[in-house]
Amino acid sequence: MLMAFAMTVPLTLPAVRYVARNSIRSRRQRAMVLYLAAYLGVWAAFGIVALTIVWLAGEPLHKVLVIGLLIVAAGWQLTRTKRRALLACRRTVPLPPEGRRADVACLRFGMRQGWRCVVSCWPLMLLMAVVTNVLWMVALAIVMYAEERTTTGRRLVRPMAAVLAAIGTAAALLA
Repeated sequence: MLMAFAMTVPLTLPAVRYVARNSIRSRRQRAMVLYLAAYLGVWAAFGIVALTIVWLAGEPLHKVLVIGLLIVAAGWQLTRTKRRALLACRRTVPLPPEGRRADVACLRFGMRQGWRCVVSCWPLMLLMAVVTNVLWMVALAIVMYAEERTTTGRRLVRPMAAVLAAIGTAAALLA
């Protein structure tokens, strides 16, 4: 959860600001907490699945899993689904001003944003769960942030696929 919080919350800060700006003052903090709780809940569910996969693979398959995930991540970078999820991360939803409808809308928006983010970068996050190297995590987090939040980063999606494929191929040849 700590890794998910540290890596995904910076990606969703524009959405948190949107929730804050579009909530009335008396419920602003509550709306942001509901949004973040739903967003992190999606990532917690993903984390449980990721850690289960890593645990089931065990140490003997660790290198194979890393190589496979590098190749899968390279391929995923080129899919239409990834591209659509990246574009969807910037979408917002109308939020009712008060009451139960506003709370439900914040929860729904948080879950929707969390799901979009998972769809966009699940292979990279799964790779981080397997590798558990801080330098890899930082590098991949920077890539994810750039892809999602900058125009230049979105142009780097295809070159990043080539880099991931090259690293995966090199790792396979060296293994």
